[in-house]
Amino acid sequence: MNKTLFFDVETNNQRNDRICQLAVIYEEDGKEVFADSWYINPQSPFSERTIAVHGITEDMVKDAPIFPDVFQKIRPLFETSLVVGHNTRFDLNVLDKVLQYYDIQMDAVSYADTMTLASWLPGCPDSRKLNELCGYYGISLDQHHDAMCDTRACCDLYHLAEKYIPDISSQEETYWFGTARLKADENELGKALFDLDGILFGISSDGNVDSSELQAIRRWREDHEHQKKYEVFKEVLLIVDHILETESVAEWALLMIHKMACEHKGKKYADTTIALNTLKGMINGILADSEIGEDEMISLRTWMHENESLRGNYPFDGIFEAIEKVMSDGKVTEDEEKNLKEIFQRFTDPLSVTQKDSVSFEGKTVCLSGNFVNGSKAEIEKLITEMGGIPVNSVTKKTDVLVVGGEGNSQWAYGNYGSKVKKALQMQESGHPIVILGESEIFKK
Repeated sequence: MNKTLFFDVETNNQRNDRICQLAVIYEEDGKEVFADSWYINPQSPFSERTIAVHGITEDMVKDAPIFPDVFQKIRPLFETSLVVGHNTRFDLNVLDKVLQYYDIQMDAVSYADTMTLASWLPGCPDSRKLNELCGYYGISLDQHHDAMCDTRACCDLYHLAEKYIPDISSQEETYWFGTARLKADENELGKALFDLDGILFGISSDGNVDSSELQAIRRWREDHEHQKKYEVFKEVLLIVDHILETESVAEWALLMIHKMACEHKGKKYADTTIALNTLKGMINGILADSEIGEDEMISLRTWMHENESLRGNYPFDGIFEAIEKVMSDGKVTEDEEKNLKEIFQRFTDPLSVTQKDSVSFEGKTVCLSGNFVNGSKAEIEKLITEMGGIPVNSVTKKTDVLVVGGEGNSQWAYGNYGSKVKKALQMQESGHPIVILGESEIFKK
């Protein structure tokens, strides 16, 4: 019996290491036995470019099954069939990376590629893109880049090629799993490492590491546990685990993390953004034990003097001036410590110090930031409109309220907030009455 499995995947990022949609058609001796398509929650951010290709968004798959739950249903088909796709090695490479990420072992599959097989067809056009081949040979492709539509078109193209290739089995090749390289996103890697660099600097600046400071390191580790499959993160986590085990931050560990952060800072974020992430990490490290001591302020002040090129970038100036004022006599009084904590928390976790009083949306312009727990942005905007608000797309001087989604956004430059919140904070500092609310504040109304 000849078993053939046609398949296609759609990815959610430009690294092509996760799947957000997968479709299969299974045939025995040329007759269809099974066909299905699944949206898949890739458990990683979507890029705007991939969304523009297939139209699948994070919101569409947030309640979808994850890859292992889908793959267990169809794994036997991959293991016992000839696997066919269009540009098959691309899809198999994607599949290979996802299998590696989820620690799913596979050996090898035999495959055929309709992009290659098409060269046997009469009058084959120079471009062998699926949509162009389908258009040329009259094969239906209603929705290109929908996984099932592409799989169905691939199936039809394969059966057309069968008519022109004397021995189509001679075109089969072997793909060995484990050969694709799983790489971290350099931009997100750099942001995470500079955050850790700052946390460790802040924690170790007073010469002591207590249990609450160790907990801050554990939180960082837990937040980045999902990236442990990437080679660089494996090295980082070994260092972090050593710190947690020894309950101390050795000089070599600080130097190693800083070196790795500089080597992997990526190109997405400007140097100022990276430096401000380091500052944010340092302040989180200082706040970890709920105390601000003179040694910590001396270390932070030294770092800020070494990075005075950041002047003019929020919130550097405000923090710099506050520290200079506090350290003018070399001591941190109780009132000064309280004031510094408020300034620091406003930078590291702005929602924790924003207005908590009830805010009316009636006649107010309202901007949204991040992803929302209680619905899509469109649904939240509809709710705000029903409450009398006027949704807008960006933060300007005319914006009255900024609402920050409870699910955040992994693409935010500062981890727990992005450029819209940063701009709103700057506006507040300059006296603008814009209100920043967390999503939960809306649903208290």
